[in-house]
Amino acid sequence: MSGQPRRDDDLLTAGEAAELLGVSRRTLDRLMARGEVERVAGADGKTYVTRQSALACQRARQNPVRRRIQAPDAVALLEAVERLVQALREEREATLTALAEREAARVELAAAHAELRLLRNAARLQLSAAPPDSARAPVDVVDAELLAEPAAAAAADDELGQGAVAELA
Repeated sequence: MSGQPRRDDDLLTAGEAAELLGVSRRTLDRLMARGEVERVAGADGKTYVTRQSALACQRARQNPVRRRIQAPDAVALLEAVERLVQALREEREATLTALAEREAARVELAAAHAELRLLRNAARLQLSAAPPDSARAPVDVVDAELLAEPAAAAAADDELGQGAVAELA
């Protein structure tokens, strides 16, 4: 849009117009390209802006509806997103900690199972290698029951394992 204003005081240099609007020169160039500010080519080859179009653009940019959508809401949204991200990080840390504790308990339970099997096998070997009844060392009643019934021993292992898992859960 180019038109000749009536007087020189109706024209602003690009720098003056940018300052009046509170924008950078690059933003002013965009406003002129979109036709929001009237561009006038001067006789000296410089670009000028009509004061009237610059003031109209300034009023439009200060519109309360437009301002409501800008900075305050953006800041509030950003803060809300940051709070959500922080909450998710804390939840992730808690989950990772719980998983690590659960894995440690599982490893401990597996070690206890292995130790129980070793003890049971050692007791079996001891009983099979022992001399006849008179020379045998006394065996605990529970161990004797477990040794007498291999199925009962396996069930006892399972019960121990399930009970420990239930306590951890």
